[in-house]
This record gives sequence, structure tokens and C-alpha cells, in this order.
Amino acid sequence: MTRIACVAFAGLAACGLNYAGTYSATYSGTWQNTSPNTLSGTYTDTATVTVTDKGNNQLELAWKVGNNPPSGTILFAMSGASGTATGAGVGGSCFSGTLTNGNTQTTCCETCSVTFTDKGFVQTQAGKYTGKTPQSVDYAGTYTGTWTGTRQ
Repeated sequence: MTRIACVAFAGLAACGLNYAGTYSATYSGTWQNTSPNTLSGTYTDTATVTVTDKGNNQLELAWKVGNNPPSGTILFAMSGASGTATGAGVGGSCFSGTLTNGNTQTTCCETCSVTFTDKGFVQTQAGKYTGKTPQSVDYAGTYTGTWTGTRQ
């Protein structure tokens, strides 16, 4: 049986594609405010990402960013080592928490994909955010970026 047929009928783990586990991840991306101004820039962060095999060729990635409690999940429909987000809310829930710059923010991925290797993953995403600065200024915008994870 080829690996593709194995995955289609037996699931990821049964075919030797065991991506479940805990990963240390770094984020690098760009952002563009749409309100109240058009500021733009780059942003980096770190997280612990937990990958859970949900069966039926689906993996859930869950983020714990900085000192925030775990927040935000994305469910990916996998085809071998690659997957795209599925389901309501683009396959999961939005991240909500405090960023390293002090802003409180909700970030929602609208276009999400993931590719795993034997040592980690690369997860790209683009979407929208809303937030509030420490000075109580509300803002909103769009972002694109990449999480790169290494299995712990």
C-alpha cells in the first residue's frame, strides 16, 4: 500500500506520520493597521504549540503565546505532511491575549496552512486582528506571518 493510500484509509499515526506532540515555535510576520491609522511593521514572538491528532486525517494546533494561558486553535485537514485549515472559524478559534509589546489583541487566521517535517513544522497564516494599546487606543488591521516549530 502506498503512503497516500495508507493515509486515506488508516489515518496519520497508523501510517507512521506521527506529528502529535509539543513544539517550541517562533513567529515572524508583518502587520498593517486599518484603523485608527495605517501604521505597519513587523512582529516576532514565541510560543509553545501543542499538536493533537484528532483522527480522520486532522491535526489540531493549539498555541500558548508568552505568559498567556493557552488560546487559539486551528484544525488542519492533512494530506500527508501538509494541511489546510478546515471548519468553522477557519478551522479553530482566534488567539486572545497580551502581546510582548503590551497590547491586548485578538488575532484570527483566515488563510492557514501547515507543513510538517521529521523535526518540526512551518505554519503560515494571514488574517485580521483587533486590539487595544496600553494607552487604551483601539486598533484593527491585517497580518501575515509564519510560525516555525521544533519538536521538544
